[in-house]
Amino acid sequence: MLWNFNTSTYLLNDSISTVSNVKICQMLCLTEERCRTINFRQSIEQCELFIDIPDSGGHVSTSIATVFMTVINGARMPPGVYYNAIGSFPNRTAAFAFYASHFGQLSRYHQFQILFRKNLPGIVKFIYYQASDGGASATIGVQNSSSGLSMTYAFTQVNAMTNTMALIFGTNMDTFSG
Repeated sequence: MLWNFNTSTYLLNDSISTVSNVKICQMLCLTEERCRTINFRQSIEQCELFIDIPDSGGHVSTSIATVFMTVINGARMPPGVYYNAIGSFPNRTAAFAFYASHFGQLSRYHQFQILFRKNLPGIVKFIYYQASDGGASATIGVQNSSSGLSMTYAFTQVNAMTNTMALIFGTNMDTFSG
């Protein structure tokens, strides 16, 4: 049996997200400065972020199929670009994760991932885990080179992206879906 933090007293604003697995829930917490605890409900793929760690005062109850974790001091992801190769040939995926603060506003963060799959050439998938301004200062799209062909999903458009949003660009057919 795992722990379930069953109170909304310490819930972060807008911090209940639908995510496919506990690792994504962990990443959401590690990029949110105030997050101290997560509660991932596996059966409904729901991630909850909390600003405090429950104490012995009765804030914790047990629940099946729920993952409950707390952040260890110093475990947050520093800003940067991270990459990893996932899987094996022919189903290998190259994953690039971006953790960045907003230009001129260091307390606002952006976290997203770009995936390239070996068995799906021309398909580029963007997954936005955290977008503090919803895209109001972003250009979202793909481009062949600095002067080549491009596809733009949004340009400085308010609410163009939301947390846990995925976009798929089909560069061979000039299409995108979200």
